[in-house]
Amino acid sequence: MADNEDAKRLNQYKYSAMSNLVLQADRRFITRRGDDSTGDPESLAGRINLNDMGSRNAREAAPAQPAAQDAQRKRKRAEPAQSARASGILSQADLNIEGLRYRPRTPATQATYTLINTLVAQKMGGDYGLHITASATDSILEYLKDQDLKDFDKKREIDDIIGVSLSSKEYNELVNLGKKITDYDAQDEDENMGDADDAAEGDDIDDRQGVAVDFGDEDEEEGQSYEVRDGEGDSDDEDVIEDPDNVVGAGTEDAEDMAAEGDEEDLVFSAPTVSRSAKADQEDIIPAHEIDAFWLQRQIGQLYEDAHIQQDKTSQALDMMSGLNEDGEEKQLRDVENDLMELFDYEHPELVSKLVKNRDKVVWVTRWRRAGEDEPARVAVEREMVQAGHGSILKELKTRQQGTDGQAQGKMQFDLMDLDTATGKPAAPEEKKEGLVGGLQPSRNINLENLVFDQGNHLMTNPSVKLPQGSTKRTFKGYDEIHVPAPKRKREDFETPNLPTTELPEWARIGFGSSKELNRIQTRCFPTAFKDDGNMLICAPTGSGKTNVAMLAMLREIGKHRNPETGEIDLDAFKIIFIAPLKALVQEQVGNFGARLAPYGIKVSELTGDRQLTKQQIAETQVIVTTPEKWDVITRKATDTSYTNLVRLICIDEIHLLHDDRGPVIESIVSRQIRKVEQTGEPVRIVGLSATLPNYRDVATFLRVDMNKG
Repeated sequence: MADNEDAKRLNQYKYSAMSNLVLQADRRFITRRGDDSTGDPESLAGRINLNDMGSRNAREAAPAQPAAQDAQRKRKRAEPAQSARASGILSQADLNIEGLRYRPRTPATQATYTLINTLVAQKMGGDYGLHITASATDSILEYLKDQDLKDFDKKREIDDIIGVSLSSKEYNELVNLGKKITDYDAQDEDENMGDADDAAEGDDIDDRQGVAVDFGDEDEEEGQSYEVRDGEGDSDDEDVIEDPDNVVGAGTEDAEDMAAEGDEEDLVFSAPTVSRSAKADQEDIIPAHEIDAFWLQRQIGQLYEDAHIQQDKTSQALDMMSGLNEDGEEKQLRDVENDLMELFDYEHPELVSKLVKNRDKVVWVTRWRRAGEDEPARVAVEREMVQAGHGSILKELKTRQQGTDGQAQGKMQFDLMDLDTATGKPAAPEEKKEGLVGGLQPSRNINLENLVFDQGNHLMTNPSVKLPQGSTKRTFKGYDEIHVPAPKRKREDFETPNLPTTELPEWARIGFGSSKELNRIQTRCFPTAFKDDGNMLICAPTGSGKTNVAMLAMLREIGKHRNPETGEIDLDAFKIIFIAPLKALVQEQVGNFGARLAPYGIKVSELTGDRQLTKQQIAETQVIVTTPEKWDVITRKATDTSYTNLVRLICIDEIHLLHDDRGPVIESIVSRQIRKVEQTGEPVRIVGLSATLPNYRDVATFLRVDMNKG
């Protein structure tokens, strides 16, 4: 049954069963369209025109330039050609490389860019074209100038670009070269401007004239009011900026109204008479009394850290400002400016602008200051100054207040010109008393800025070192190895023989262990260290036994609190401080003194930032070995009941660190202790130890050392 039903269902879909249901249209009564395609091949001859090919392709028209941009382009064309020559120095072939973000703009950055490109090409290896190496260099510069990336991430990205892992030395060289690219951020400004045609006009730099330097005055003058007037010419190339002194007219409102009209006539913009640049020029004028013999060196010292570079550039800059040209005439300001810009590698235009504006004052005042107390030399400089026509500078030097007072008086008179004042006899100016009121006049002024010491222990005051005979020198990569032979021992006839330890009291011999005698330096210091309470300064080579001299001073203090009959020591009556610069030295001295003073029942403890002591531990300790910074903090907050009042001896090891950056800490410790002794009258002995101390007399005076004994 089921099969019969399926067969009937399929039979109803057969063509024979459905053909009578389809309606057939009678095509005799249907008209065909003339342009309807029949599907047969047809000829296109005469139906296609060659000129109509692509006629329906539509393109967008270029956006119209606003009137403000047109006026800005006209002003740029009227400026000197030199102002646009710093826009770029790549060749036309290099400009065709698309996708480059950075293009050098000055000869200095071009040379640096070439070095970076050469280094990248060498590391990449292979015969790559200019496009590939330039793109790689541009990507590397982008990573180097990214302030958000760390050095590790920068090196990893650069290694991926080059394909080779750079060494630390090569990476540092690449980073230093990248720092010399000073015009990298200027590319973004050019992209925002969008004036490619104007930028292409100044692709070449005139080596004879130099680079046009923009000190930023033009940007400040953008917001000033301008006068707008009709020009006489109709051509863009004939636009002329007239002298602002000869134009008197409307201000900003008139300019905006005329610019809004959109006329095709040329407009001439003239700046007002008083501008911000004039005020900036007045601010850059330096009073003569602020310039001393080393003013120029301090200005250059703010830019360069190396003392030799500072001195070299100072002398060169002074020669450039005071020199003569090839004809024997005084150099023009433009030549001086170009020479100074080249001297400072085109990186510090602010300093160059200041030096150019104060050229004569810097040169003559520096020469006058360097003459110093030499009266004939100073008179000769003053005579030359007057002959050169700079008598006003000399007058300003003689009367210190004339420069600032004259400017203030002139400004006041200028402001009063616009006021209606009552006519009458002007009031007499109030006389000002010069000098200190109720005190003596200073005989000499000291410039504290010249006394600032910021070079630390890197300053080499000795210009030349003469090695002993027989010394040899071997040069290695990164360092030199010098071998100095040991000097021969010379014993003088009047020299005191070494002191045997048997000369010490029996109780004091324990501190020297099995030593049979003191060495030469210890013998020389024995009378002052063990038999006197005066301050001492010991300067001896490393390994000469300076620590044993400090040990003699400690035994001297211990002997004061020892009972001669019973031999007992009052451990609660004194404390000894030994100051070492490093934590490693502190730990070493704790072990040394702890073993040598243990037979006396004296406890030696360490007190540093890593090792703290409680009040009970400090009370049980007689010798405290600490660092300068830790002891400085403790003595700053000491009270009258503090254990610091029990200190009777302070030994300072490596006291030549007064010449280092940590010198002020040691200086404050010594000054605070000396002041406390003067106020309370309680004696505290100070012993300084050093292996290298050229100016030992100055340090001895600071420590209050008796020159005859200590």
